[in-house]
Amino acid sequence: MNNFVTFWPKKSFLKVAIAVEPTEPWTDRLRAVGLDSEIRKGKLQVSLTAKDFEENKDLIREILREAVSQDEKE
Repeated sequence: MNNFVTFWPKKSFLKVAIAVEPTEPWTDRLRAVGLDSEIRKGKLQVSLTAKDFEENKDLIREILREAVSQDEKE
């Protein structure tokens, strides 16, 4: 099993890196709801405050489920 999701907790936000392919549609969806995201080292990275998470938990859950699904297929 790979590290398909990595969390970096900070004082005021949580940085999350998610291995999901393709990354571009997810980046577009995150940006559409106002979340800053980027692709680094082939992973989708997003920084989330508690408010960001609460307001977008369905989208975040969807991305994480897709990452789990892709990892299970490997």
